[in-house]
Amino acid sequence: MNFTSYLDTPQFQALALHLMIGLEIPIHMFGVFCILFRTPGSMRSVKWGMLNLHVWSMGLDLGVSLLTIPYILYPALAGFTLGVLTDFDVPMAYQAYLLAVLIGREFEKRVSQEIELVNTSLKVPRRYRLSYGSCAADQGKRYTVTSKCGQLWHGLPNFL
Repeated sequence: MNFTSYLDTPQFQALALHLMIGLEIPIHMFGVFCILFRTPGSMRSVKWGMLNLHVWSMGLDLGVSLLTIPYILYPALAGFTLGVLTDFDVPMAYQAYLLAVLIGREFEKRVSQEIELVNTSLKVPRRYRLSYGSCAADQGKRYTVTSKCGQLWHGLPNFL
């Protein structure tokens, strides 16, 4: 490959992300400490949800900054990985699967928390609340609305 400067090289991206991980880990650990030991009593009901989201966010950060370090080549949307998993000869398909799971889980947690925030801030009665659920039996995720009769309406079809 013909690079014009060191800033364009994969080695620089790996070095930059490894330096960032040195800052990320202490900040993430401080976040875990604050969630576990400094959460006010009024937030006790959301404490474990916050910790769950924070742990998955930590996993995504570690996955991108340490484990895989994807190096994407535009405009072809091609690329390769530079991370620790590459050093241990883990196939790229497994690395891509790991990132897809971490990104998907992060998205699911954030969407479900935003929907819960909308439900509580608008004071929607519990029987009409939106929820973001995932069910292994349905093999997919869908928005659902529960009617006052207890029936379950599926807003999005299952494409999987």
